[in-house]
This record gives sequence, structure tokens and C-alpha cells, in this order.
Amino acid sequence: MKRFLQEAVWRLSLVAALLTCASLAAWGQEKVMHPVYTNIQGNGISIKGPTEVADGETLRFEIVGDDGYSLDVRQDGSPILDSNFERELNTVTVRNVTGTILINVSQAYYFTLDGVRYKTYVNSVVAFADTVEATPSSNVELKNFVEYDGVTYIIGDYYGCYNQFDNITSLTLPNTWMNCSPNSLNGMKGLKELHLKALDPYKYIPRIVDAFGDKDLSGVTLYVPEGCKELYAGEPWSRFGAIEVEEAPTEFAVYVLGPGVADYSPHTVKRGEDLTVRYTMEPGYISLQEGFYGIVGKVVDYDQKVDPIAGNQTYTDDQFTYVFLGGESGPSACIIATSLSPETEELVLPEYVTNSEGNTYTVPHLMGAPFANLTQLKKLTIEGSMNLDDYEFGGCTSLREIHCMDFPGASYSNSFSPAIRNSCVVYVPKDYVDDYKSSWGEMFTTIVEEGTVVKHAVNYELAGLTVVDTEVDSLTHGEALEFTLVPDSAYRLPDSIAVSGADEFTYNDTTGVVSIPSVFIDLIIKASAIQLTDTIKADSIVTGVVDEIPIVTDNEEPITVNISGVTSEKVTVAAESNVTLTLSGENSLGEVTNEGTLVIQAAEGATLAEGTTITNEGTLRDETGLVTSVEGSAALEIHPVDNETVEAGETATLTASAVIDEGASVTFQWQQWNEEGEEWTDVGEPVTYPQMQTKAMTQDYTDELKVATDAAGERQYRCLITRTEPVEGTDDKEVSTTLTAYATVTVTEAPEPEPEPEPEPEPEPSYYDVTLPEVEGATIKPLGSTSVIEGGTFRFTIEIEEGYIADNLLVQANGPAITPDANGVYSVTVWGDVEIVVTGIEPDPAVGVEGVDEQSLKVWSSEGRLHIRTPRADRAYIVTFGGRVYKIQELPAGETAIPMPQGAYIIYVGGESFKISM
Repeated sequence: MKRFLQEAVWRLSLVAALLTCASLAAWGQEKVMHPVYTNIQGNGISIKGPTEVADGETLRFEIVGDDGYSLDVRQDGSPILDSNFERELNTVTVRNVTGTILINVSQAYYFTLDGVRYKTYVNSVVAFADTVEATPSSNVELKNFVEYDGVTYIIGDYYGCYNQFDNITSLTLPNTWMNCSPNSLNGMKGLKELHLKALDPYKYIPRIVDAFGDKDLSGVTLYVPEGCKELYAGEPWSRFGAIEVEEAPTEFAVYVLGPGVADYSPHTVKRGEDLTVRYTMEPGYISLQEGFYGIVGKVVDYDQKVDPIAGNQTYTDDQFTYVFLGGESGPSACIIATSLSPETEELVLPEYVTNSEGNTYTVPHLMGAPFANLTQLKKLTIEGSMNLDDYEFGGCTSLREIHCMDFPGASYSNSFSPAIRNSCVVYVPKDYVDDYKSSWGEMFTTIVEEGTVVKHAVNYELAGLTVVDTEVDSLTHGEALEFTLVPDSAYRLPDSIAVSGADEFTYNDTTGVVSIPSVFIDLIIKASAIQLTDTIKADSIVTGVVDEIPIVTDNEEPITVNISGVTSEKVTVAAESNVTLTLSGENSLGEVTNEGTLVIQAAEGATLAEGTTITNEGTLRDETGLVTSVEGSAALEIHPVDNETVEAGETATLTASAVIDEGASVTFQWQQWNEEGEEWTDVGEPVTYPQMQTKAMTQDYTDELKVATDAAGERQYRCLITRTEPVEGTDDKEVSTTLTAYATVTVTEAPEPEPEPEPEPEPEPSYYDVTLPEVEGATIKPLGSTSVIEGGTFRFTIEIEEGYIADNLLVQANGPAITPDANGVYSVTVWGDVEIVVTGIEPDPAVGVEGVDEQSLKVWSSEGRLHIRTPRADRAYIVTFGGRVYKIQELPAGETAIPMPQGAYIIYVGGESFKISM
């Protein structure tokens, strides 16, 4: 006992020392304060508490007024559900505050329909059955929707208000989602029939599993819709005496929830039909869903609800007009208009707005594209989790940076103009980068952590030209670039150049100066100097060593150029030219540049030297399999497809792979050689891998072909791999590169299969008995059966009865002592019969009250509460008999009552210690 007290004092001293160190470390530093906002719906409630709280400190507030209310406390937009949140009566404690607090309180009110009293809250569309005010009939039907005073409410939860009525013989549950709380259906002793209207039993699971408790259902018949009986299998349906079927519904009701709905249609929908609900709002009400709700291409098989999320209270500040909304998600605000000038260059969308009544709302919604006309907007900051709709920022084509401060809200792929997809950078919190890439990846190419310096690559694709003055390989987002092009010997400056990635640029074809005022995406600068030389304009054969092979055709007329054993430094195919290049023998072609249409074919045995490079700015199709890499606007690199050898009956897997630039897409089309038709035929449909955002400068894509085999032999396959890119500044021109990879599948005869061995039987498990003693002053409870499988674990607890102490408690299992875990549970691994021995429990007449008079320190227990009276403010340390600090309680002068679980405790307060049994 002495050693235990020493350890407890040491632990408390350590806690005090750590708190002191933390205080000294923070001394002299300015505290970070977090605002505390409130939203009170109803006239009978108010909140007493601070308007801000320091980072890491505790917030306490009191709800004053009507006890009937709902409470929702959020920190940085998320509900507080962890152990730092504590509610006792009308006092709420939030420990370790680390962000903005919003307290939503909604006053409760009641209405009665058909003898049932329902409870709901101000501006809520949700209600639940509170009490049954008169004995119901023998047939009761639970409802999922009720209408009162012109407003439809959803009843999603059932808490058991019919449980005490024994006259109920038949109970019906609705066909929509119904959450039944534990033991809410275990009463009704006369119950004989349970009718379930849902075609899908998972509308009731999992909450209904615990609703019956331990009720004997063998005398109850379960009725389910016709055609659904096989779905109602397993728990809890197998507990019923019988399962019968009854007529399934052919149509379902449609409800539009909440206030402000003037009219809607249809009111019913037939099973399996598409559904479009159209509704009108009363004057002054605004709905986020703009008057319609649809379900298309989906079988309707239960009653449908539509929550318009509507409101009629508006508020205008110096920038925005808001409407305050209700709905299932609680109070919020929507921006519906703005007074900002079209010349605005920076915009901040707030996370919270406080109206003239002092109520604060989150702002997660926009409606009606109020910012579409801000054509000069360059920087947008979104403070909260904003739900974006279609075309909200569709006209904001000058946007170059968006700063999102919170988790991404719902968004549509066309919320922003497609024109800014590559040029606007989205900066987001560190922990949310992947979330934004998932939900905003279709809208923006570059999504990075806030504070990241975004660099854009500068690539020069020049022919016969050199860059002087400034040649940089990267620029910061928004930076300008200027350089000069100088032609090589025997060339002159081009008449024009192409700059991919710049909103605007200038080029002087006399001086060669190129000026780009701002760079917002990766740049590709393409220019080719002009050289006057002899060209190939008709079908030709080229052999031997040649300096250059220029090819230009007239009026896009196709020609064929046979290349046989050629060594050349350069091959060029001019724009508007249509050329088939046929290879034979050994060839080294140097730099091949295509700006027209080029098809490369090869005779058997033809080769192409590794030093040959190909740049494509037109349409290129290689059918030789000799080309694995092409540069240019549609740059593409492929890898060979491995040949496969499999046994007949097995499946061969051919894998084609391609490497392309970041953000591009690639298409794979497999083909098989048809011996009879002597042609290549498509296998399956082409597969296109869509644009994706990664941190790499290039992306690898692979596509597989599964080849089923049935007979020995060889089969020839190839994969056509294509990348196509549009030419900026044109409506219909594009650059396309297609490369080909070949593979052979060899199929061999399959051997005869070996017979499978007979499985060995599993041994029967062994069970052993655990014997528990009866000890005066203690209750020993097993946590499970005392017959335990070999190698299993047996657990039990020991509760010390009032009037006894266990300072010398000793628990033994077959001799060796055992100790409990932090929850007071003893565990024994069973390898044979086990006998538990408990000693050291003695009577203690001193349990209960210590103290002398009404002004002295006094500690006692009563009706599940620990009472402490102290003449001055103090602090109490509540420690379990196992030595664990259960709670540290601040005490004002006077008496304090603390709810406590059962058990034995030592209370340290005022320099004294007290032993208490609860």
C-alpha cells in the first residue's frame, strides 16, 4: 500500500512538472485565439459562453432555457464526437480546441397526429415518434413520412414508443430506410405478425438486428413482399416462426420535404419507372435544386423523398447576398448574388457569415453562377468546404490561382471554364492534396500543397535555329520570357513559329525576337528555319548515302518512297504531304521530321539504326515495329511486347506499354493476323486511358490482352498504340502518332492432369473447465463460458463489495499469480483444467465518510455519485485501486457531485486521501 501511494504521488508530480514546463515554454508567446460562433433556432433558448478560446485550451458554455433542443457542435466544419467533448445536463465542455467552433442549437416542439406525439426542431424536416397518447389498435403501421400543417417530415428512427402495448398483434414497417434502436421491438407481448414492405431487406439492417433484443420470435410470422422471400435470410429473419409472402407494391409515394413547397408532382411513381419530380416554391422561398429532382435508369422500389434545401430569409453585406437554408443537413447559407465589379481581380468566399440577428451560418453553397461575369478575376480564395454547381465560374477565364483552405466540397466538372484547366494552379492544404486531385482532377491539371513554388518547363523544338540572349529550361508560374532566334548557316528565319502553352506571344520574323508576357503552363516552342533545296515530289526509290531527303507532295496526293540501304542525316516530310515510306535492307536516317502524313512500312528483314530519331508534327503511323520512340507534340514511347508460350487450354497474357507526357492520353487497339484473309483484324474495342494528374513529368500506361487457347500452334498479334493531340489555335487540326508492337503466342499440347489427393480430416477440438471460487466480500463474474477450447482465453472480473478492502488481493491460476489489465479484467490462457484462487479480501469498517464538521473537508458516495465538500477551491485526483488516474477534477469551494461508475477508488484532495466504494 505504501509503495502504491508513493507511485501515485510520483505520477501526479510528473503531470504537474510537465504542465509547468509547457507553461514556461509558452510564456511570452502570443496565444492563437479561435472564434466561437453560435446559431440559435427558436425563441426560448440562449447560450452563455465566451466568443473565443485560446488554441489548446478548454471551452465551456451553458445552454439556458428550454430543455427540449438539439445540439450540434462543430470544429472547423466537422462534428465533435471524440473524447474531448463532454455534455452534462445543459453544460458542455470541449477540451483541446484547435479550430473555429460553431454551436448550432435548435429548439424542440411537438405535434400530434392520429394519437401519436411527434418531436421535431425549428426549421428541421426530420421528426420522430415521441409518445403514444392512447392505446393503439391491434394493427400498427410505422410511418417514414408524416404531414403536419402543410409540411412533410421524414421519420427515419423508431425508439420503441409502442413497446409497452400488449394488445398489438400486427406491426408494419415502411419500405424506406428505418433505423430501429436496440430493444425497440422486444415488447408487444401479443405480437403475432410483422409485415415488412421493403423489397430490399438491407433497408432495415443493421439497426433492426438489435431491435428485437432477446425476444422469442418463434411465434411471430414474418410477411415479406412477393418475390423477395429468398432475400430475407439469416439474422434476424431466421428467428421468426415462419416467413410468408404478400402482394408486393406496384407504385410508391413521392414526398417533397420541408416548408415553402407550394405544389409538386407526381405524388406517386410506378415501380421500375424513371422519376422526375417537379415542384414550385411559395413566394420568397429559394431551393438549391431549382425545382426538379430526377432518378433516371434506376429501378424505383421504395417511397421517394426530395429535400429542396430551401430558405426564405436573405441577408446582404457589402459584397454578397445570402439566403439561409434548412434541410436534413442543418442550417447553412447560400450565396445567390454579388455586388462585385466585373473588374475584380481577387475574391474571397467566406466560410462563415453572421446575420443581423447574431446567428452564424456556414457557407457551403453557391447558386445561380453569381461570379460568371468576373472576367478579370485572377485569384480566388475559398475559405470553407464549398459545393460548386455548373458554370459558377464559367466566365472567369483569367483565373490563374485558386486557394482552397478546407476539404473539397461537391463540384461539377464544368464549374470552371475548360480554358483555364492547364493555366490555373489550385493550392490546397497538405492533407487534402489527394482528395482535390480525385474531385477536381478533371477541372485542373496542377493541384499542389499550399506554399508550393510551381515551375513550368520550357522546351525548345528547333530545326536550323539557335537560341541566344536567354535560354531557360523552367519558369515560375506567371513569369515572363524573352529570347532571340538565330538561323544556322544556309538557313533563314521562319515566317512563323508555334508556342504551345502561352496565352499570347509576339515573334519578329526580321529580328528573331520572341516575347511571352506570362507563362502559366509548360511551354513548347517550335520553329524550323527555311532551307531551299531539291525535294522529292513523286514516287521514288532512294539508295546509298545522301545528305538529306526532303519530301513535298502537291495537293496532298499520296506518294510512296522506297528507302533501301540508305544512310542520311535528315529526312523531312513537309506539311500537307502524304507519304508512305517503305524500308528494306539496313537503314540509318538520322533526324526524321514529319509535318504531313507519314506511314512507315518495311519489307522482311529491314532494319533501322538506333541513331535514327523521329519528330512528328503531323500524322505518323509506323507499321514496322522498328520504331519505339517519337518526339514532338504527340510524343510517344512504347516497349516491346514479350512473346508468350502456354499450354493448350491456358490463357496467355500480352502486355503493351506506352510512356507519354504528363496529362496526355493514349489508345491501345489489339489486332490478330488472319491467315485466311491475309489481313490484320481488330480484337475487341480500342481502350483509351484518360488524362490523369501525377507528380511525374511522364506517365506509363499498360494494356493487356487475354488470349484463350484451345489447340497447339502459333498466333500472331500486334498492338497499335496511338497518341493524338489537338493543334492549339485551330478547330480541327491535330497531331497523331501511332506505333506498333508485335508478339507471337506459341501454344503447346497440355499434359494429362494428375488426380487430386484426398483431404485429411481435421482433429476434434478439446475443451477444459475453469473453476471459480466463492469469496466473502467479492463477486467474481466470468466473461463467457467456463468451458474453454484448448489454447483459448478465459476472462473474468472481481468486484469488491461495499464494506471490504482488497489491499492484499492475490489472484492465482493453478498456482501462479495473475493481474488484471487497465479495465480490471483478468485473463488466463487455457491448456488444461484451471482452478482460480482469490485471497486477501478483508472487512473494512472505515469505508464512507471522513471529515469532522460542515466546514471541513468531506468525501462520501451516494446513489452513484462521488460527493466532495471543500472549504476552498481545490483539485481532486481520483485513482483506481490498480494505480491508474481515472480523473482529475477541479473543485470550487463548497460541495461537488461527480457521476462515477462502480468500483473502488482512492481520492486525493487537500493533502489527504480517502477510500471510496461506488
